[in-house]
Amino acid sequence: MPAELAPPWKVLLVDDEPAVHEISRLILHGLRFEERGIELLIAGSAAHARELLAQHADVALALLDVVMESDDAGIELVQHIRQRRGDRDMQIVLRTGQPGMAPEREIVAGYDINGYVLKTEITAQRLHSIVVAGLRNYARLRALQDTNRDTAATAATAATAPAEDLRAELPELLAGGAALLQAQPEVLLASHRIRGVELVPQWRSSIGLLSAARLWQALPTHAARAELLRWLVQQAATWSRRWAAAGAALGVSIPLPAAAHADASLLQALLGAVREAALPPGTLDLLVDEAALFG
Repeated sequence: MPAELAPPWKVLLVDDEPAVHEISRLILHGLRFEERGIELLIAGSAAHARELLAQHADVALALLDVVMESDDAGIELVQHIRQRRGDRDMQIVLRTGQPGMAPEREIVAGYDINGYVLKTEITAQRLHSIVVAGLRNYARLRALQDTNRDTAATAATAATAPAEDLRAELPELLAGGAALLQAQPEVLLASHRIRGVELVPQWRSSIGLLSAARLWQALPTHAARAELLRWLVQQAATWSRRWAAAGAALGVSIPLPAAAHADASLLQALLGAVREAALPPGTLDLLVDEAALFG
């Protein structure tokens, strides 16, 4: 959204002293952060603040007095925001003129707040700094959440994309032209000797990288799944022979898609591929997901 169209940041000021309202309004007038102005919401009590919060779900920063209609009204308001409303993003700064009623060490350690300041320490510049720092932290939290949501949505789309989206690509995928193979060493801890290699295949597709399990789900026919099993075995055989030629007799592990072990005809196709590969006994390991064994 262009900066000139972005809504202002909402800052909630809660204090039972009208003079604090006026001074804060004057000091914050015209303040901008990331090209956005500030909408100052003012409440004279914690009860009034709850009403404003019910109307404004996107408050970025709250500046709360501690002692108002009760000695711990500000503390109860913190609990209301964090626990009852479940708002963990809003930045909360407690401001107090009576530190004896709310000692800083106890408050900071016991409550989910982002700052604590004495009213006697607040100058115009200090208030500017407090507000800008609070808005910056809030913006970073929201940006991180947006990034995480986008990443999760992309992953979910790739994980649930219908087979039709990949159907045109399947011949190339099965032929191995779009495959990437990672070789992860399997090490004997007692001797630190490499005993084998696990092949981890992924396939480049229009919806991102696909694991063997994800590609298996997209395959529409029994024959295509048998072809994938044969390709995996062929890769194991090819790499095993290359390592043997280089003087390294290593076992090779390949993933066995979860559904394959329960299908007798696919297991027969797998055994046929193993016989064709003519690997020495003990060379090939099939990695089966634990959930498939005990599901």
